Amino acid sequence: MCIGCGACAVISNGKIPIQINSRGFFQADLTHIESEEIQKANLVCPISDTSTNEDEIAKEYFPQLEFNEYVSRVGTTLVGRLNNEQQLLQSSAGGITTHLLMKLVEQKLVDGVIHIKSQNSTNNGLFEYGISYTTPEIGSSRKSVYYATTLSEVLLSIAEDDLTYALVGVPCFIKAGRLLVEQDERFQKKIKYFVGLVCGHLKSSFFAESLAWQAGVHPTELGFIDFREKIKNSSSNQYGYSVESKNSKEKKFKRMSETVDGNWGLGVFQPEACNFCDDIFADTADIVFGDAWLPEYENSWEGTNIVIARNPELLEILQDSHKSEDIFLNDIPLSSVLDSQSGNMRHRRIGLQVRLEDDRRSNLPVPVKRVTPSYSSASMQRRLLIRNRRRGSRASFTYFLKAKEKNSLDYYLKMMEREKSITNFFISLGKPQNFIKRIFRYFMKAASSLRNIFR
Repeated sequence: MCIGCGACAVISNGKIPIQINSRGFFQADLTHIESEEIQKANLVCPISDTSTNEDEIAKEYFPQLEFNEYVSRVGTTLVGRLNNEQQLLQSSAGGITTHLLMKLVEQKLVDGVIHIKSQNSTNNGLFEYGISYTTPEIGSSRKSVYYATTLSEVLLSIAEDDLTYALVGVPCFIKAGRLLVEQDERFQKKIKYFVGLVCGHLKSSFFAESLAWQAGVHPTELGFIDFREKIKNSSSNQYGYSVESKNSKEKKFKRMSETVDGNWGLGVFQPEACNFCDDIFADTADIVFGDAWLPEYENSWEGTNIVIARNPELLEILQDSHKSEDIFLNDIPLSSVLDSQSGNMRHRRIGLQVRLEDDRRSNLPVPVKRVTPSYSSASMQRRLLIRNRRRGSRASFTYFLKAKEKNSLDYYLKMMEREKSITNFFISLGKPQNFIKRIFRYFMKAASSLRNIFR
């Protein structure tokens, strides 16, 4: 269940180590840890039943806002993007996440921004949490990163300073930060703003290695990856990525749609903890940014952000930037924000109910979530699909480890193509016309094989 956020390491002053595991993501090691330290860690762990849940945290910070079961406290819902074309093209979506962070430093509302940056060449891995103190530093770390990271080292490094920060992260990391502020007086005035990112699930470092390998760079040679490169005149969800090897600056580009594991719905290289998360829109954050996966914006290949602004101070900064024409902003209803994550909503709500009930019936311990373990909301077809995705997610680690052992990308591609076929089969069960077509094709193929045998 550990997501590797590192809050337990911070509250224990490093007594609980956070280490990268054999599957490419960070995990707490509780071996030989005293019960007193574990009890303190429980209070800041975003997965723990002991810690305050998202709705309770949101109510404390945003009591004036309307409650909604899918986003907790609603705030102002918007879409937006940068008007600076050069900066917009250097961003993953609309670019206004980075714009806001720059404004916070520029206006001296914080001393620094805690966010994911490229690793120093002397360290292992490609990305890590670091701190930017200037707007050029912030700008150099724009774009989405789908890679294993932890907050432990960076938060321990600032524990005794007297500076203020904005923390950027996915929902579980933002919640962990909020819990640390509640439980550790060193951080109570230190982290002023929590900037959330809409999340489908986290990725192991295997994801970067797999994408690199499919683009022609062996995992052991991967030196750099850009997970999101826009493709001119394509829809915004048809993006690519680029990689470079350690020994060559030659950039190799590939469309994400041409990979076997670029579809987020497959859950490839997803930590098990993500199967028990019900927070999509960073319910405890001051402001949340995501991609506007909506028909009216997907044709804009430059990219557009959705925004949920709960903190009026941060909303005002964006509105002022809109007035000065630095960014474009437009109000949208909450229903559109939810529609932008419709598949994710099914996975985190209906899917979570099924996974909880499956484990409960198998006598496995499950966390207390904001949904109830149940099969009542899921058809048989949906339950089969949910279980298959969970199985396939686990299998992806096994396949990739085996592929690296064999030094055979073909093995991984073959196994993942099979997984995609199985998933598509379960999806087609929910669409009778597609299922009938698949059955017809199956019998036609079988008939063709029989003719060849007896010819």
